[in-house]
Amino acid sequence: MCSPTKLTSIALTGCILNLLDYGLGKHLYDVPLDDLYPNFLKINVIAAILFCAATGMAKTSILLFYRRIFPSRKFHCAIWGLVAFTVCYSSASVLANVFSCRPISASWDIKYAGTAECINRPVFYFAQAGLGIATDFATVIAPLPMMYNLQIPMRQKIGVGGILIMGSFVCVVSIIRLKSLYVLLKGSDLTVDTVDALTWCVIELNLSIVGGCAPTLRPFMRKYCPRVLGSSGRMYGSDEARPGKGHSYPLKSHDKSTPATKDSKSRLGIPGGNTVTGENESEEFIIGQKDSLRDDLEFGGIVRTVDFGYEEGVEQRER
Repeated sequence: MCSPTKLTSIALTGCILNLLDYGLGKHLYDVPLDDLYPNFLKINVIAAILFCAATGMAKTSILLFYRRIFPSRKFHCAIWGLVAFTVCYSSASVLANVFSCRPISASWDIKYAGTAECINRPVFYFAQAGLGIATDFATVIAPLPMMYNLQIPMRQKIGVGGILIMGSFVCVVSIIRLKSLYVLLKGSDLTVDTVDALTWCVIELNLSIVGGCAPTLRPFMRKYCPRVLGSSGRMYGSDEARPGKGHSYPLKSHDKSTPATKDSKSRLGIPGGNTVTGENESEEFIIGQKDSLRDDLEFGGIVRTVDFGYEEGVEQRER
């Protein structure tokens, strides 16, 4: 869902840049009527539709990520409730922008200026921003109880929690945007008063995208700030083990004609130690970071452990 959100953000930025050609930032009395109707007003409506759709997708993406990493059934129910509310209010905001005037083209066509029935757009934007702030705070607060109950060191809780609550910046920006909408509500210079509102719209949307992508920073944090996530960054196990793709390692086997003399079990590497095997013993190097496995569990990973062995052979090699 992040990819459509990014594309929508790019489209929104393109609309705002296009508005500069039709009077955005100029005083209303300096804007030619042909630029204001229909160009400026039509693009302004399109930008509002894109913003409402994109913020809804960004928040939904973050909420669905929470659902993946926290297994609690009650938490899942709460998340689905927030997802439903976010989708409904975002869809309603999009439809309200589309059908804000009767007929629809009255939003930008001057010939309907005196006869069309339209909603008060600044009031609508103000109400929509209020709902957006409420969902922003809900999105930030929702995972905190689950974070508190995680059975991991406090240092790791702080590190992971810091990633998850990056959305708190979005809450601050939403409040600032609400103030800019109040100026738009009370002002009469549309092309000037819209500048701050659109600027904060772009900032809020892109911070939401950054917050949704923040969990992907875990590999970066483990490499460059390992203490934040409690990862030592060292590899454990035999020097002979050569990693393949991901965390897989080759299985070493001996010829079938070699008699078995010892039981063999898979071993997980320990800090500073090697996997020890006897002569004629098959061996499997399962090497990985203990903290890495724990981190994978924290983020919904599945770790499978297997013990295997073989019985002592009774047949001797022919001499």
